[in-house]
Formats: sequence, C-alpha cells, structure tokens
Amino acid sequence: MAIISPPQTSVQAASIIEQDCQWLVCVTDLPEEAESKSNARKATTSSGDTVRVKRVAFSSKSQRRRQVKEFAQRLNEWHAITSRELLLPILAFGVDESPTAISLVSPWIGRGQTITEYIKENPTHDRLSSACELAEAVRYLHDTKKGWNTPAFVHGDIRGDNVFVRPGGSCYLGEFALTCAEPVQEDPSMPATFRHSRWMAPERLNPKAFSSYPTDDGSYADGKLRTCNDIYSLASTIFEILTGDVPYYQYHHDAFVTADALRGVLPEPQDLDKARLSGLTDDIQTLLNCMWRYSPSERFHAETVCRVLKTPSSVNKRRPQRLAPVFAATAAAAARRLYL
Repeated sequence: MAIISPPQTSVQAASIIEQDCQWLVCVTDLPEEAESKSNARKATTSSGDTVRVKRVAFSSKSQRRRQVKEFAQRLNEWHAITSRELLLPILAFGVDESPTAISLVSPWIGRGQTITEYIKENPTHDRLSSACELAEAVRYLHDTKKGWNTPAFVHGDIRGDNVFVRPGGSCYLGEFALTCAEPVQEDPSMPATFRHSRWMAPERLNPKAFSSYPTDDGSYADGKLRTCNDIYSLASTIFEILTGDVPYYQYHHDAFVTADALRGVLPEPQDLDKARLSGLTDDIQTLLNCMWRYSPSERFHAETVCRVLKTPSSVNKRRPQRLAPVFAATAAAAARRLYL
C-alpha cells in the first residue's frame, strides 16, 4: 500500500483509524543518527517519492477517536489555507504500530535542514530575511480566515526546529500543533506541556496563573491556543534565528526556563556583539520586547510585526513594556510549587 490522500472529513479520518488502515508502508528509514532535531525521518514511498515523516503521540489511548477527529479537522483547515511559498504542506497522516501515535507525511525539502541547522552551516546567511519570511507565514495563518466567522488558525508550535529551508535559503513554516497531541521526544519522562517551553508563552505554561489576564480575542487565558501565544513564540524564534541561541540557552532543564518565563524574565543573547552583527539591533530588540509582553492582549499582531521587521525604526519605543511586577511574586511562587 502507498500513501493515500488525506481524508476530506473528520468522520472519514476516524473511520480510517478505526479500521487500522496503514497509511505508511514501503518506507525505507535512514539510520537513527540521521534523524533531525525535529523528531522526523527521511523516508521513501513505494512510488519513489522522498518524504519527511514525523511521529506525533496522542495524550491518551482512551480518547483516541476524539483526538483523531480533532486532528483531522485541523488538518483540513491547514489544507484549505496552505500556501506553498509559506507553509509546509502535509501530504497525509496515518497510524503506525503504536495505538497512541500517528505519522505526519510532508515533502522532503532540499537537504531537509531546519533554519537552526542552516544558519550554523551558513553563518553569513541573511537572517533578518528569514525572520521576515517566518513573520509573513504567521501573518498569513492569522489573517487568512478573516471574514469566515471562524477563529484564526493558531499554529501553536513555532520554533527554529519547525522552520525548514528550501534550496536558495528561503523558508517554510512546519506542521501545526494540537492541544491533544505532542511530538514524540527522546525523554518520555519529561511532562509533555514543557517539552517546548523555551518558545511557549507563559500563559500556556501555567494557565491558572493567567486566568485574570485578557487575551487578544477579549477572553481570558485558559490554556487554549490563541494568536497571542503564536506572537510570543514567533519572537522567541526570531531571537533564535538572529542570535543562533535557543531562548534561555543558559539552562539545561526546562523547569528553570519555565520559572524565568513565569517571572517575566526575557531571553538574552549569549554574545551581544555577535548578535548585533547578525541583525539584533536595538530596534529589533524593542520589537521582540513588544512581542514578549507579559500581558497577552498587549502583544503586537502579526501584521504589525511584519511591518516593523521591514522598517525596524518604525517601532514605538515610547510605549512601555508591562511585565506585571505585582504578579511576579505570584509567578515565582507558582514556579516553586511546580518544580522545587
């Protein structure tokens, strides 16, 4: 059997899963050491096409049918808005030997490099241009459904290892995240919520602590994916592209990352002079600070981010960044309860 087309409806997807249909067959995996940091493998289909296969684990076997239907709905939306210039197409998805996991199939682009891998090999690459392309992809996602009377499409997994580079150096934004699914990690003992905490907005790390904070859609933070979460992650990814450092590079354990994020401590570059040469100017740093604002409703929208990246001097430096110092003590106490 070869890879088949994605289902047209969530009911079809659930039916396929219930029948234990194998979507992925006749694939030749590369050696384990050839896997990238994005938890994906290069594979070859029975028709000879080279594809990228990423395994995603669901949170609960008992909720499998509901989770697959939710995933299929998000996948259908992704297909409806996918731009081949900005977003990584998902060709198919299917079950494998694990009852709580599926595999996403997407095209294998160029050498299969992420932006973080690419800039290490090409230190003179125009990083600001990549940041602009990434911001434009997020703007496209957030704005493309305006007028449909439906919520904006929120990506939920923006980070350097989920941005892919085409031959020539331009970028794609990779697969979206699900609230019910998490990428399979090398360390299964790590809580799923915190696996990508270096890029996650603090209200996603501790929703209860932010229950009184308004979000960009007028509601209050409750752990659900919203566009303001994407803006925070976009800032962290732009920081990663321009500096070559992951956010909070000084910490090896995500618990300390989360504690700092909840206190409103922002990422800093390991080598400021080198980061400035790569594009992290004072104007860009001011933009990132506006995207990292502690209150979700005060963060810039993606359209504003795109405009400022093209003309960094247009950012309003006079608008204060509110890091909610009164809440800092509460956040620190919450972090101690969770991790210490």
